[in-house]
Amino acid sequence: MPRPRFAAVVPLATLALAAVAAVAGCSSPAPAPTTPAPTAPSSSSPSVSVPTPSSSSATTASSEPTGGPFGTSDVSSPGIPELRAGGVGAAVRVGRHPGFDRVVYEFTGPEPPRFTVGYVDSAIADPSGEPVPVSGDAILQVLAFGVYYPEHGEPAPAPVPASALRGTVFAQVKGLYGGFEGIGQEFVGITGGKRPFRVFTLTGPSRIVIDVQSTS
Repeated sequence: MPRPRFAAVVPLATLALAAVAAVAGCSSPAPAPTTPAPTAPSSSSPSVSVPTPSSSSATTASSEPTGGPFGTSDVSSPGIPELRAGGVGAAVRVGRHPGFDRVVYEFTGPEPPRFTVGYVDSAIADPSGEPVPVSGDAILQVLAFGVYYPEHGEPAPAPVPASALRGTVFAQVKGLYGGFEGIGQEFVGITGGKRPFRVFTLTGPSRIVIDVQSTS
């Protein structure tokens, strides 16, 4: 009686399994998992903005003129010698600032008067031609165009007291009251010779401002 053929089948199955194992052993190993590369933030990500000065602060910073650079030459406002409604001299005061000292002439008119400011060798009153005594080592003449003598008895601005001038470059400062034919004249005594200065005007109230360098 012939024997069953199971013996022949088993080896074939075994060979098939061996072949599968061989193929699996020869195949490349599976790649190791990789970490995703970081991606750049999308355009929708919130950005950090650097604060910039507001328009109001910029306006404030530039609203007060400085009169340009310091120098020793005469300085005149545009429109000289045209008279402007500068009114009457109302007050005069001085102040100390880093690097310069300041004289402020205040007026009652709606606009600051036009001006000419410069050093003179001697103080001569206009139009009398009489000498005016001025203390100090140099004399700065201030002419204001459109400043009149008061019509209603307004008092003249008092001179700056010597106690207020202590520690400044000013030896003498008097108020600019009114002037002949609308041209006011005053003199500022400066210590230490002809120091560089600058001039500008301000409104609210109307003022002529003179800065004189206190350091070289």
